[in-house]
Amino acid sequence: MWAITSYFNPIRYRRRSFNYQVFRRNLDLPLVTVELGFDGKYELTNKDADVLIQIDGGAVLWQKERLLNLALKAVPADVENVAWLDCDVVFQRSDWIEEAEALLTSLHAVQLFSESAELKAERLQSAANTEAHYTPAIVALFADSNLPMKERWQSVEKIRPKQFGFAWAGKRALLQDQSFYDAAILGGADGLMFLAMYGLFEEAINRSSLNTVSAIHYLRWAESFHKAVAQRVGHIPGKIYHLWHGDRKDRKYRDRYRFLRSFDPYSDIILASNGAWQWKDPQSALAQNAKKYFLERLEDDITLDLLSLDPLLP
Repeated sequence: MWAITSYFNPIRYRRRSFNYQVFRRNLDLPLVTVELGFDGKYELTNKDADVLIQIDGGAVLWQKERLLNLALKAVPADVENVAWLDCDVVFQRSDWIEEAEALLTSLHAVQLFSESAELKAERLQSAANTEAHYTPAIVALFADSNLPMKERWQSVEKIRPKQFGFAWAGKRALLQDQSFYDAAILGGADGLMFLAMYGLFEEAINRSSLNTVSAIHYLRWAESFHKAVAQRVGHIPGKIYHLWHGDRKDRKYRDRYRFLRSFDPYSDIILASNGAWQWKDPQSALAQNAKKYFLERLEDDITLDLLSLDPLLP
């Protein structure tokens, strides 16, 4: 198994780079990272990944899944399973890789934890003794229910918060054939992908407030992805730590969709020669609102001025 991740930091928040270093030093798995730079400037070096791909010049929008699609192509051809990870997570369990590999002999996709807690990196050493608030992972919630699929979602949807993303693994051949859904330009693709796994297309469209043209675009991908995954989805019991990069309220998980009421994935974004998304019209109101969204996430805090990285890490 190899891992893939993406790194893009258009506002140049210091906390993102800090968290990446903690993530990397705690990951015992070969890693492909695709970094999207801005104005010819990069924040990672070759020591930060087994394979580091750096491309310059993309739009200020949510590029994660677009970059994951590029990272997937760089995984060695003989690797059968791939973990796709946010580059700000740390696993509590040291044996999750072995369990994931075992589950993927019969499953197509595995969420790699059952509970998550948001912590600052400087609290990791004492995390086992903290009284952190743990948030359930979506697959673990689904596994605990025997209701029919739509009723199961109606029950689980009421539980807030819950985690759709952070850390997954799947069969490399399936991921390469189907790709990651990469047109969720302000985030939320984790939820769209999960709901596609179970064929809950209407629920996905409603949850992300997709307009008609965005819904058509999503369904073209989601129906094929659903057939390929065939609901063969599982999870690994265990905790994962999500490294703090701003308060949850500043990520505006629901409010962000109001910026996308007129978004047309067929005409508003185009693929640049480097593989990243670009705006067709960089001066459009949509482009300006997307940049404003990233600015308002407020991901830094004063503690970074007081910390040295090395003493915090195993």
